[in-house]
Amino acid sequence: MSIWDLHCHSTASDGALSPDHLLKRAAGCGVTHLAITDHDSVDGVREILAKSNEQIEVPPNVQVINPAPKIINGVEISALDGDFCVHVLGLWIDVDSAPLNEMLASQQSLRQQRGQTISDRLEAKGLPATLDGALERANGSALGRPHFAHYMTDIGVVDDVGHAFKRWLGRGKPGDVGINWPSVEKVINTIHTSGGVAVLAHPHKYRLTYGKIYAMCERFKSAGGDAIEVISGSQGIKQTKDLTRIARQLELAASTGSDFHSPDQVWCDLGKQPSLPKECTAIWQLRAETHKC
Repeated sequence: MSIWDLHCHSTASDGALSPDHLLKRAAGCGVTHLAITDHDSVDGVREILAKSNEQIEVPPNVQVINPAPKIINGVEISALDGDFCVHVLGLWIDVDSAPLNEMLASQQSLRQQRGQTISDRLEAKGLPATLDGALERANGSALGRPHFAHYMTDIGVVDDVGHAFKRWLGRGKPGDVGINWPSVEKVINTIHTSGGVAVLAHPHKYRLTYGKIYAMCERFKSAGGDAIEVISGSQGIKQTKDLTRIARQLELAASTGSDFHSPDQVWCDLGKQPSLPKECTAIWQLRAETHKC
């Protein structure tokens, strides 16, 4: 039986596991197809691809119980739907695509600028400087608010990461800094140029009403989007039914992923998210119409 997990994160962005350890954990969970989708970065995918080219000999008397999953090149790109920030997954992308890498380089620059603004705002509220600590936490990966949250926990400014977001970094808080991300249409076009398919990530996590989620998905389809994430991590039956209905009505394919970040994420390990409803057209079925998975 195939187990697909098309949304997870490594240390190339805000994940806790290195790409190699992420791959090993996925194998242990029985995942057969895995997309590493770091925020605005394909560094983790590149690392795995480089290792997959190494010749590894397995002795004839050794049985491989859980082979490594088939890797699907992926990325999660921040974009603007109007003035609202959403995330778009690019799956089966060419990591060497020039337009894609130009966009990702620009995204990293925007993240650095936001990081400075976050630090300045927090200092203005009486907190110590946090940018250098967040950058050290990021260790060269895509800088994000979780890196600030972890550093703030390290220095005792907050009790834990959750407290950091609730008090300082979450929506409407001092560290909630908007970025002029590229439009959804531009992101979709860039993903398509790289040979990939574009998926609207976790529609139900934007905390919108059903009507607003439908409208957002409708705009995504009009912009050229291919699929929505019908299953994202551990979610309720109603959410799955709502997103299944939207996908079918808009004739969008359905994707699935754990959105795994850390082993501490006990509510949904790699590949442990609910199965896609049978009435959905799975994203790999759409891909198989013109390509070989």
